[in-house]
Amino acid sequence: MLSLTCSFYIGHAQKTASIAITLKNSKDINVEQLAFFEQPSSYSLERPSDDELRIQFNKGLNLPRSAFFSVSKIDDYHYLLKYRSDKPEMVYINYRPIYITPGDSVQLTDKMKVSDRNSEQDTLIAYGKNSSNYMFSNYLFNRTLLKHKPEAKNVKYDQNIQLFYDDLVKFYKLNDDFFQPLYTSKGCAKSLIDYLSRKRRIDFLFDLYYFEQEFQTNKHSQLSKFSGLIDSTFANTKFNPGDTSFSFAMENVFRGYFKRLVNVKFNRLTSKNDYDHLYSNINKYPNPLIREYLLYFFAMNYYKDPKNFNAAEVDALVEESKNANIRKAFKDRI
Repeated sequence: MLSLTCSFYIGHAQKTASIAITLKNSKDINVEQLAFFEQPSSYSLERPSDDELRIQFNKGLNLPRSAFFSVSKIDDYHYLLKYRSDKPEMVYINYRPIYITPGDSVQLTDKMKVSDRNSEQDTLIAYGKNSSNYMFSNYLFNRTLLKHKPEAKNVKYDQNIQLFYDDLVKFYKLNDDFFQPLYTSKGCAKSLIDYLSRKRRIDFLFDLYYFEQEFQTNKHSQLSKFSGLIDSTFANTKFNPGDTSFSFAMENVFRGYFKRLVNVKFNRLTSKNDYDHLYSNINKYPNPLIREYLLYFFAMNYYKDPKNFNAAEVDALVEESKNANIRKAFKDRI
């Protein structure tokens, strides 16, 4: 997949990682990368149709067979994954992430069986070079931490939305403090640990979007203040362009931000003025990485609306995007 960070890896020789996969108690295997632009209607603000969800969920049943990423079947319980690259990548085996670095040689067993998400029993077991990076998903969740997550409906937040935000920040800080040393002790690569921390920040933003919708529905008196907190949180989040190689989480949080601009800040675009204000807000956004995605979502979702007098100008900006994935997806639209 194309990445804005490709230039950082120029001069690094590509190496082939080899992962021998054993299915312990199942004959089912699904192998894929969660690339944003490869998902059906990834730009859409609407919920995917059942058919689109089915395609997305089952996409990995067609085993990849390219020169750089291939999976060969040996028998019903054994497969060989080969990945040639010059940088780390995330691949999903039976919907579980593994972190592949160039040159890895790993034996991976997928047990496909876990009864308690807090159990220390591995469901992915790996041996070989950088094997810890292949088992980290066994420790992505801890149920006991959930008791510390604030409840938005608690009466103490009725007149103090800042307190709710602060308590949610504390909850995610608690998660960071728990998981960071856990992954270090398990021997995971620092680059993977750093990514997982950024992913938790994205989860935090998704939570903020969700609660903003709740506060909007319930006509919370401090909705405007909470929206401002989201804006500042989003603006102060450091996004790594290379994370597009690991999953579609980063692009989805950009799409979520755009959706809240439409639905919360600009009146669901019911008038020409709403369109004008949205375009002005996006076009002045200081972060060029984010601005290009916001323009892309604007162009892809509203180019047919007659109230969008800025459509041609938005289209022109998207066509000039420095992001090759955005240019291609936009070109495919027309």
